[in-house]
Amino acid sequence: MTSRDKQPHTTHGLAGLADLAGLGNLKVGSGLPKSDRTPSAARAADASSALVYSTDVGTTCPACRQAVSSCVCANAHAVLGDGNVRVMLEKRKGKVVTVVSGLALTAADLVTTGKALRQACGSGGTSKDGAIEVQGNHVPKCAQWLRTKGYRVVQPKP
Repeated sequence: MTSRDKQPHTTHGLAGLADLAGLGNLKVGSGLPKSDRTPSAARAADASSALVYSTDVGTTCPACRQAVSSCVCANAHAVLGDGNVRVMLEKRKGKVVTVVSGLALTAADLVTTGKALRQACGSGGTSKDGAIEVQGNHVPKCAQWLRTKGYRVVQPKP
């Protein structure tokens, strides 16, 4: 037993600080390597450290470093359509829209094909959700353009 163990444990207040008086000359972080003393933001920018799991996004994709639920590399080569190309006319908020769906293309190819189709029709529109939307009634033009590109087009009856 040490002399300290023999003393009663009734000392309170500043009496216990006498033991800490010898610690005043220590420098904070002096025992750590310099790499461990850098801020976490600097370590995160290091190429050798990679985010494996985060409570914000969950598991991340090793290729694109995005959350697995919003991974873009897995969907980059996925074919969106079934190959049965359908050209139909829809009415939305009083306007008519030509919708081309079923093209067996990736998302990037669908955007470029949609742009070329809209330019051929001389109209605006968008490519989203696996379909190309062209503003206006361009069903015959779209069907003809797609046939010249080698697609088998089905026009549903109205």
